Amino acid sequence: MIGSHQDLVGPESENASTGPQPHPASPSGSDDASYLWIAAAVVAAGTAWVVFLLWNGFFYVDDFLRLIDASRSPLNKTYLFSSVFGHLVPGWRLVYFVLQRLAPLNYAWVVVYTAIAQGLVLTFFYRILTTLFGRRRSNHLFVAAYAISPAQVLTLLWFANTLHVVTSLVFMLATTDLFLRYLASHRRRYLLAALLVAPLGLMFFEKTSLLLAALPLLVVMICSERGSWAAGLRRSGQALVRLIPVWIGIALPIAAYTWYEVTHHYAAQASLPPVGLWARATGIAWIDGIGSALIGGPFRWHAQLAGYGLPTPVTAVSILAVLACVIAIAASQWRSARAWRGWVFAAIMFTLSFSLVVLGRLEVSGLIIAHDPAHTGDALGFVLLGVAVAFVPISGSLVRAVTGAPSLERSHRTSSIEGRSVPRWLRGALVGIAALGAIGYVAGSMASNLAFRSQWQAASPRAYFANVEQGLARLEASHRPFSLFNVPVPYTVALPSWWPDTLVQPVLGIRWHSLSYDDTRRPLYVVDQETGRVVPGTFRVVATAPAGSTSLRASKGAVVDGRVCVPTGASTLSVVPTRSLAPGSYLLRITYQGAASVWSIHTAMSPPTTPGAPWVEPAFGMPGDRAAAITALPPGSPRQVTMTVVTARGVCVSAIEIGLAVPKP
Repeated sequence: MIGSHQDLVGPESENASTGPQPHPASPSGSDDASYLWIAAAVVAAGTAWVVFLLWNGFFYVDDFLRLIDASRSPLNKTYLFSSVFGHLVPGWRLVYFVLQRLAPLNYAWVVVYTAIAQGLVLTFFYRILTTLFGRRRSNHLFVAAYAISPAQVLTLLWFANTLHVVTSLVFMLATTDLFLRYLASHRRRYLLAALLVAPLGLMFFEKTSLLLAALPLLVVMICSERGSWAAGLRRSGQALVRLIPVWIGIALPIAAYTWYEVTHHYAAQASLPPVGLWARATGIAWIDGIGSALIGGPFRWHAQLAGYGLPTPVTAVSILAVLACVIAIAASQWRSARAWRGWVFAAIMFTLSFSLVVLGRLEVSGLIIAHDPAHTGDALGFVLLGVAVAFVPISGSLVRAVTGAPSLERSHRTSSIEGRSVPRWLRGALVGIAALGAIGYVAGSMASNLAFRSQWQAASPRAYFANVEQGLARLEASHRPFSLFNVPVPYTVALPSWWPDTLVQPVLGIRWHSLSYDDTRRPLYVVDQETGRVVPGTFRVVATAPAGSTSLRASKGAVVDGRVCVPTGASTLSVVPTRSLAPGSYLLRITYQGAASVWSIHTAMSPPTTPGAPWVEPAFGMPGDRAAAITALPPGSPRQVTMTVVTARGVCVSAIEIGLAVPKP
């Protein structure tokens, strides 16, 4: 049972109110109405900015793989709790399931979801700043800086990452907001709400566990805001001890989540990287990732995969980022002797956030992971919160509510410049420098965001699917039967290593459930891999294994009238191409007489594919008494294809051919 608010938060002083504490306007603040109107305008502008970034966008790579999973799976525990590249994210999977069922491949719903989620993030960030500092104009600047930061542009444009990061941030920031409001007001309903909201973030991203570090650190910063250092440390320790039931309430679901993840081997390959490699990667991620973003960078992006840009600032930008950080630390410390607490908070949260990513991945991916904005931008909110603490004094009413100590504001000189007179010219110069810095940040952020967006949209598969939709609509309007060659989709839809989910059948199956594929009894069409245009196609033979040749062998049966005839039961056919084939996406065509079912096909590649060779293709049927069956082979250079054929009446194979699906001339 959680104790009373006096037990958890601290003793009430004669000057501390037991009710919710107001957010007083400071000299740098504004009245309530104008503050709320400006805050609403900033949140609305930030949400509109997200809509602009996403306009004319589309799904990308991982999105299709997860929509494929959703299209062929029922909504059950097996689906929800299946690993996603080592992540346990049932909420993430649930969103994809709902999206696939209600609006398959409808990107408009992604825009709506992302805009709402980002709007909530900005709102909760505002509420946190307001509780910490009161209604200050500086709050608008920090929220606006977050809204346009290039550090999160990839996160916002890629829905798979949005579901991870932005959704979990909604719950993390909501928990932080509720927790701070509990500290400020002593109202237990805020605490209970925080304990209920926090576990929801785990359903989307394990980084929600960082709350176990963020919330105690915030308590320490609040308790050490006023008074002597010794008194601040004493109050911090007392507050942390009093709040142990809260820490337990937050830690229990995180512990249960971690236990389930470990015992079910979600991250079986995780291992601690060498300390030197970890430190180097963290430094790169800070300077080229968050660091350059804090000055509006990186200004240019290197396309690691089509559209997927990694920040590659020039050396001058990296140096400028370090210099700006040093100047900011010095300026904040000159203003207040306690400013370093905010920078330490920012550094700790960023390091913990990045370390959770590189665990088990750094040695595999190398230092390139340090440049990936998908793994650095999610710490932006807590980094900016630390910067805010470094520059802005925490509200005295909040300090009193947490510590219960009266009149702490003047009990100790906390400012490095307190008691000094700042010349008017110096104050004006500082304001001018700050204004120029703000203008530079906005201009740089806009340039960096738009550069990434342009690169991302240039590689978007949106046009591919638009052409597919038009082509299929035209064929369906003709009311004539047709079939599609099961050929690969673009790399921005599925990576080659995900075969066979790289083929049009599973991808188009997300939305079009009744299409026919590789049916030689119908007119065949091919979907162009680059453009998505659906045009009449034909099978172009590149290698043949005729019956009776050494290229085609059977484990049972004999050659009869130029055909390899196998008896009832299971038999094995082995095909060796008559010549070496260049790497490509090949199809296998079997011309036969009789009915059979091909249970499995094993394809060995040259050079051998690693890992996972030989490939195992899905089983397919060989209908009819006289027909030709077509199936896709894995990408590469096939050097041997082995098939297990099961037949109830016997089947005779005339030839097995390897070829390509190409448009008809």
